[in-house]
Amino acid sequence: MGIHAFWESRIPELFADEQYDFFVGRAEYISDPATFFWKAVLDSHRLLDSVLIIERELSETYPEDKQFCYEERLY
Repeated sequence: MGIHAFWESRIPELFADEQYDFFVGRAEYISDPATFFWKAVLDSHRLLDSVLIIERELSETYPEDKQFCYEERLY
């Protein structure tokens, strides 16, 4: 729950049909996987401060009872 659930589950689910192209084409060979993955980690980490600041501002703006929702899944 919280920020991870929001960015990793809720946002993709809400906008999947309109925003995401599920056909990604052929896979590309990655000759140096470690460099590729660490670049993704470091590029993402550069946004950490911005994401956390915005999340804090939104948490202070919206009442606590409006910040989270429970969604039943078919498990």
